[in-house]
Amino acid sequence: MQFRVKGEIGSAPDGIRTVVRSWEGSQAVLFTAEQHNPGELLLSRVVQASMPAPATDWSFDQVEWLESQGIRAQFIPDWVMVVDTGNGTFERLHRRLRQYQSSLGRRFARVGDTKAEGLMMALATGNKNGLSWKEKKAFSGLGIAHLTAVSGFHVGLVGALVMLVLKLFGAAQGLRGLAAIPVVWLFVGVCGFSGSAVRAGLMLTLAAFASYFHRRPDGLTLLSSAGCAMVALAPHLAANLGVRMSFLATAGILLWVRRWRRIHVKGWRGKGLLALGIPVVATAFTAPVAWPAFGQFPALFLPANTLATPITPVLMGLIFIWTLMPEPALHLLAPTYVCIFRGAVSAVECGAVFAPPLLLPLDQGLVRMAGLTLCIGTLWALTARKGMWVFLGSVLFCLGLLRFQQAREMESRCIQVREDWVCIGGHPPEAFTSRPASSGRPLKWETRSFLERVSHEAPAEVTWCGDGLASGRYHLRYRHPDGAWQHVSSSRSHCE
Repeated sequence: MQFRVKGEIGSAPDGIRTVVRSWEGSQAVLFTAEQHNPGELLLSRVVQASMPAPATDWSFDQVEWLESQGIRAQFIPDWVMVVDTGNGTFERLHRRLRQYQSSLGRRFARVGDTKAEGLMMALATGNKNGLSWKEKKAFSGLGIAHLTAVSGFHVGLVGALVMLVLKLFGAAQGLRGLAAIPVVWLFVGVCGFSGSAVRAGLMLTLAAFASYFHRRPDGLTLLSSAGCAMVALAPHLAANLGVRMSFLATAGILLWVRRWRRIHVKGWRGKGLLALGIPVVATAFTAPVAWPAFGQFPALFLPANTLATPITPVLMGLIFIWTLMPEPALHLLAPTYVCIFRGAVSAVECGAVFAPPLLLPLDQGLVRMAGLTLCIGTLWALTARKGMWVFLGSVLFCLGLLRFQQAREMESRCIQVREDWVCIGGHPPEAFTSRPASSGRPLKWETRSFLERVSHEAPAEVTWCGDGLASGRYHLRYRHPDGAWQHVSSSRSHCE
């Protein structure tokens, strides 16, 4: 078969996961031993690989994630031959952007600290591979993971910086916006054309043209236009989790800004109210999507976002200075940068330990319903004149749903498996069997938190404990007499 290389989505034990497009136009993943540049034409004999199903209801669904990237199949090649290197304009531009991103990574590595390097790379390009799993979990636990993924906040900062520089040189307002367009799209390209960055780039481009033609841009109109363009060009983006969260959060923020302007609160109080409301409405609008996916609610999302919002532009400014400084000066600045960026990561980790996120119930349908209730109530409060009571009612109803389901999951219950009993109870639930192990202790399966259940690992081998009980490396399941399976617990550690 012949494939045209589109890019890659990371590595795997089977090789580099290269995204390719067949002659029929469908996208697939090709596991290759070597890295291939976008635009290359490959000739290969392949075997289609199976798309693994998640081990449990809460495990990472690789099939759903690949489909949200527009990928419908996976292939394992017997051999791969490069037929054409691809020297088109798009291919050359894509290679240049990848080379520039690699050069940024090498330059950030000069700081000499893995924590500082990982945060600098994440803030500059959205590449979080330099952050450890613990650090990513800490950012997510505080509700500021969006700051380490290039979004409208980062694109807006780049556009604002360009227009500010041009304003100092006396450029007209309409020309300032047009001049910022190529710089913004260069930044989006270096960040890998992520969905949220493309959305922000489209909105800024449309706003710049509107300003040039003396038209007042409307935020919701720009957002809907960008959404229509993105879905028309790539329909699979409608199922992409990051894209959906980006559009929902942006819609909530735009509605909040419109409502804030009608409150007529001036001075620092008004600005403080605006800053506090942005993370609240963004969290409420993304709840129907984010809560079922991540299963947690950051307890400190409001103070964490309030503090991180003014600090992030300062950190990005320092990164910009680092990219412009000559090589000899980097050695002198490295200790200061390590202190600042390593301190930022350590502060986030301490905050996550001090106030860990609240685990939501395991019933994804009910969690989605609770999030949708909160989203609708917030939308009503932002659009209706007297919608505050509806908002408060939606909050109470949302909390009631979550508390009711959590109470149900905390109830202890026992399942009989022939002569044995499996007892489940607590929150998070733990499973015990009455049959003693070799050490004399009862068998116990320790459960993971909901966030840790989002695992990229394939289902492990199953060990049968009698005819009705099956345990894997990370899970325990019970089979009912009618043949249906019930998930009992899951564990990151091996079953004891």
